[in-house]
Amino acid sequence: MGELRVQEAPIEINRAGDIVSASLGGGQMASMKLKGEGGADGKGVVLRNVKYFGAQNNDGFEMYRSLDHSTNVQGHKFSYSDRNAFLISIDTHEGESGGMSGSK
Repeated sequence: MGELRVQEAPIEINRAGDIVSASLGGGQMASMKLKGEGGADGKGVVLRNVKYFGAQNNDGFEMYRSLDHSTNVQGHKFSYSDRNAFLISIDTHEGESGGMSGSK
């Protein structure tokens, strides 16, 4: 059976207009670039009223499409584009059960 190893690296996220980019380990381990999906009214598409783990509140899932999504970590190498993606910001309360920690 293979060995499970944990790696830590800084994550950098940038948002400029309807483009979001993120990198792991300065882009050496993984990176992605997303473009916001426009709705019928020309504004971004947001899926609302959906529970997300232990989040007490969220502003909805902002829908995106990947321009590039690639990784090369521990022998796992792939690259995709034109895939669905989403962004979400969540509020959590310290001590509540379920899901993710942190805050908006």
